[in-house]
Amino acid sequence: MTRMIILGRGTAVKRDETLYFQALDGAYVSELAERFGPINLLCPVVDHQDPQYGLYSGYSYELDPEKVKVKAIPRVGLRQWRTIWREIGDADIVFGFMPTFQSVAGIMISFLRGIPRIVYLGSEWKKAVITTRIDGGLRVQIRARAYDILEKLCMSLGDLRMVTGPELFNKYCDEKRTFMTVSFRQISEKQLLKREINISDACVRILCVASLIPRKGINYLLTACALLRDQSIHCQLTLVGTGEEHYVSQLQSQIKSLDLSASVKLTGYVGETSSLLEIYRESDIFVLPTLHEGYPRVLDEAMSQSLPIVTTLVGGIPSTLTHGEEALLVAPEDPEALSSAIKLIVHDATIRNHLSMMGFLRASDVFVDNVNAASQIHDLVKASKLVDV
Repeated sequence: MTRMIILGRGTAVKRDETLYFQALDGAYVSELAERFGPINLLCPVVDHQDPQYGLYSGYSYELDPEKVKVKAIPRVGLRQWRTIWREIGDADIVFGFMPTFQSVAGIMISFLRGIPRIVYLGSEWKKAVITTRIDGGLRVQIRARAYDILEKLCMSLGDLRMVTGPELFNKYCDEKRTFMTVSFRQISEKQLLKREINISDACVRILCVASLIPRKGINYLLTACALLRDQSIHCQLTLVGTGEEHYVSQLQSQIKSLDLSASVKLTGYVGETSSLLEIYRESDIFVLPTLHEGYPRVLDEAMSQSLPIVTTLVGGIPSTLTHGEEALLVAPEDPEALSSAIKLIVHDATIRNHLSMMGFLRASDVFVDNVNAASQIHDLVKASKLVDV
């Protein structure tokens, strides 16, 4: 049995003495526990009295305490380092999810203590900071540079390095240490849906599943919906996800100012797979107007339900999807380009059906593959002989 410690990128939620986690990460950690033995998960923990509880109240993946033992850690600061130093001492291997401060601490501490390290990088920290901070300015640039240095340092210390998308893989390419991760999955082969999308001119049902943060570009999608309305194309936009209260308030103000209140629905976080699939299946077009990504799993989820996709030319997306085949790819921060691509899908059934078919074929390859992310890690650790498994 291998003693693995994971520095999680998420937050656990405590309700009635039971701990819950975000669905995909929770399932992934539990699957790792099946292969390595009980895991200690170090992450912040909130309960119903915590001011941030609302951000995570929708988390529904129940963690089995026999498989995953959660150790609460502070979000930042010296106490976080002290807690991680204490908890990490008897680990055989440490798995840190970047970009997070707890992973910086865990990766550096495990290096100092001579413990093997796996580093997972989901997106470039520098770009994430720049595209998440809406105020911009010199302070943000300095912070982004500092985070870039921390990212590169932690990646250099990784014995195994898992990255999301071809852009990050090319940046940290090392045939002995760097591997592109298999996508986390919450949709099984049986839940794939091949269908033809028929769109009614009376109401185009657009779906976006994303964290409600500035770097996801939701504000540009709202403007695009207003542009479509002005061209007599009525859109019903569903936004699935949650975010910090102040930014969600900004989006709500924009919705009101664009007179879209009757056309936009904010569902909050939806973690239960069947409920999320129902939302995908009730939609006509999937749009992700992101400003920065590694490779977003929601695109594979949308394709698994045959939805034609409009998304942006950022991160690993254009290296993975081909414009006009699996998706229509447009420049970021361009509501006119978004609206034009949506309009093309609405009016051209040939293009719409081609996108739907090609996307479904890709999703079939992704979700039917027998190798999942947890088994990939297990096989890599075993092959590397970092620890006995």
